[in-house]
Amino acid sequence: MDRDHSGLCGYNEVVLVGNGPSALDFDAGETIDKFKWVARFNSFKTSGYEKQVGEKSDIWVTCESTNVNNMLPYKRIYFATPEISPTNKECRGFRAINIYRPDHKRLFQIPYWAWWEMRANFFSRKPTIGAVISYYFSHIFSKVYIYGFDFLDPEKHHHYFGKKKGNGTNHHSPEQEANYFRTMIETERLFLLKDAMDIKGSVK
Repeated sequence: MDRDHSGLCGYNEVVLVGNGPSALDFDAGETIDKFKWVARFNSFKTSGYEKQVGEKSDIWVTCESTNVNNMLPYKRIYFATPEISPTNKECRGFRAINIYRPDHKRLFQIPYWAWWEMRANFFSRKPTIGAVISYYFSHIFSKVYIYGFDFLDPEKHHHYFGKKKGNGTNHHSPEQEANYFRTMIETERLFLLKDAMDIKGSVK
């Protein structure tokens, strides 16, 4: 099984900053910005929320190909889509980006084995890209911290910077999403950033 770490070997920790409304519950921005690798998702926003979510962005994880011109600030861009398979090596978004930016060396796809293992062990419906990248990175980094993940709670706003409630899509299962993250946290493959922060806002 190919577990190409795409040059990330040797780094101990990464923090995944989700777009859920709980991201505004703590002033975690300073702590987040201290990490060597900070990953954010799709159309995230930091402006106006720096105190809570920080502003450092090293890794952009997306299922969209529309933001071609917004890739320059990132060290790495990961495309998360279940379209890939052993016979279909590239998703549409990845192909579209490469048409416009064929020289871009920072583009990666989450490999098929990560999708396959998640579907086999946790999901009968499509996992979110936050879930998939957390699973993939749990095989690469010694510690993967998560922050701003609300597991598609239908009673909360979909994003901390938006007003829309619910999980935002019918493709995902809130129950399966919550079960996946609960299992990964209980087995110490993922760690909640809020539980690891001390009173000064540093990771213990």
